Amino acid sequence: MSIIGWLTCPDCGISRQKRYDPYKHPDKIVKCSSCKMKGNNHGHREKHRIFLKNGYVVVWIGKDDFFFPMAQKSPSGNYGQIKEHRLVIAKHLGRCLHSWENVHHRNGIKDDNRFENLELTATFGEHSSNHNKGYKDGFEQGLRDGRLKQIQELRKEISLLKER
Repeated sequence: MSIIGWLTCPDCGISRQKRYDPYKHPDKIVKCSSCKMKGNNHGHREKHRIFLKNGYVVVWIGKDDFFFPMAQKSPSGNYGQIKEHRLVIAKHLGRCLHSWENVHHRNGIKDDNRFENLELTATFGEHSSNHNKGYKDGFEQGLRDGRLKQIQELRKEISLLKER
């Protein structure tokens, strides 16, 4: 649920009205449009996070960044956007990822880009099998929990019948 409120830009200190969602992203820093465009003295955005509708987080990186070849370039070619989970894995490996390498979120939350939650998979098939394995394991765990609960309830009923 988005609201309109007065926000202060953390860079320049100017207050303005802005629509934002404090519940979805309470720690999101909201800068004014002129401060958003300030970056590394070249006028392009750098390390600016955007939350996409599909749940992923995209960051803007500059042309002089080592990982710029992985980014989708802007028409001007001075900056590019890259999905943050791919950037986290690439930084950990110290190299750019190939286009055919996939990054899997272990807990399924697309904006949880901690390194512990990410896993590099070599092919799309392996990535799909990780998803299927997660669903299958979750189903089997739910089935086990349900059976254990039923057994416990039956034992309680048996003990109540024995008391009578």
